[in-house]
Amino acid sequence: MGWHRPYNISGTIHCDDRLEELCDLVSQVLGTPDVGFISHFNGAITICGQGSSALFISSGFGLHLFYAHVAGNRPRWAAFAITLEEALTFNNFAYSIRVHDNTINDATLAGT
Repeated sequence: MGWHRPYNISGTIHCDDRLEELCDLVSQVLGTPDVGFISHFNGAITICGQGSSALFISSGFGLHLFYAHVAGNRPRWAAFAITLEEALTFNNFAYSIRVHDNTINDATLAGT
């Protein structure tokens, strides 16, 4: 998945056939009902959501790669990651989460 927006948290979520559950979980973590998904012609699914403090996107088949951009400083990023981790654990999703040291964007990747 090509993601060309800034992000400071990334990882993977194994959702398999639990797409609706994952959308509900993301909605709870973001604190908004504005979470939806797009089915692609090749069978992949993209989940998008935006709350007052974070933007979330994931894409994949059974295994989703995800990116999140959380507003504010690194402790707020970590707090969001902990909330997401707790929700995923409680709902028995397999996952990995990484809180980055800084916000990643195209300029960061290009080394400028």
